[in-house]
Amino acid sequence: MPERCPGPLIVTLFVLFLAPVQPGCSGGDVGVCGNGLIERYEECDCGGDPLNLPTGCYQVNGAENSSCSATCTQREVHFTKVILSWTINGESFLLPGQSFDTCNDVDGTYVRVLLEGPAGYSVENSAVHCTNHLVEFMDDPISVPLLAGPYQAWLEIQTAEATPLAPLVQVNLDVFEGIDNRVMVNFRLEDFYDFENMRGDLGFRTFWGIEDAGCTTSATPVAEREITLSQDGSALAGYPLMAACEDASLFISDLDPGDYQLLVKGFDALSAVQFCEQYDVKVGVGIQPAYRLVVPPLALSEQCTP
Repeated sequence: MPERCPGPLIVTLFVLFLAPVQPGCSGGDVGVCGNGLIERYEECDCGGDPLNLPTGCYQVNGAENSSCSATCTQREVHFTKVILSWTINGESFLLPGQSFDTCNDVDGTYVRVLLEGPAGYSVENSAVHCTNHLVEFMDDPISVPLLAGPYQAWLEIQTAEATPLAPLVQVNLDVFEGIDNRVMVNFRLEDFYDFENMRGDLGFRTFWGIEDAGCTTSATPVAEREITLSQDGSALAGYPLMAACEDASLFISDLDPGDYQLLVKGFDALSAVQFCEQYDVKVGVGIQPAYRLVVPPLALSEQCTP
């Protein structure tokens, strides 16, 4: 049953002092959707004048991506975003999407980011913390709309004093409305101004046949381990290197950053090869997490010939 408006004047005055005014009494039982005022039975009202929007509104009622429908009910809004993420020296072997080298490895503190696109869009964020590994640009329909279309982004990694560590990295992207537009950018070590002076360590731990099988707990116990570290198909000086098998990580220090090949062989007590495999590995800057290498039996190897 619809609610009734108070009758005599004396009762009205009494109600004014004891209870709030009931919406809709002056013009019916419902509000007027589209007048920009949230009235009875309305969840929202952003009006119909894009130049005179109420506080909290970005679009008029019912407009595309407006939080208020044409019938003044709330609805979910999907703002357009550009999310630029970065890695240093590509992705880590531990977790896809994670940076192989850290910002601390290269003395990076800030990343300066400039995004440009349609209708003169140009927004710069000059001091994003490098360790965030991403920066977001979100649509502001009133002052800085992020329209759909082609964009260009420039990223520059810097020291704490805002000194560039490498040239700008440019990326082109197509932005679509109402979604998170994600782009991954990589700062290559080869592009860093100090690349010639960079050094790193290669760490690895070997297991035999199956995960976590050690020297003496593998199906065939391993007495000695031989490793050969190569680059571009040529073994480095001092390799191959033979030593007693140990259940511990081995670190090879003072290497140039880059791609390497690591050949691992496991010998039994009679000096016969029982396990063998060659792996593609990468060296970054400084100390890296150790690779976990499960060396298969010789007969199951993809790189070694029985």
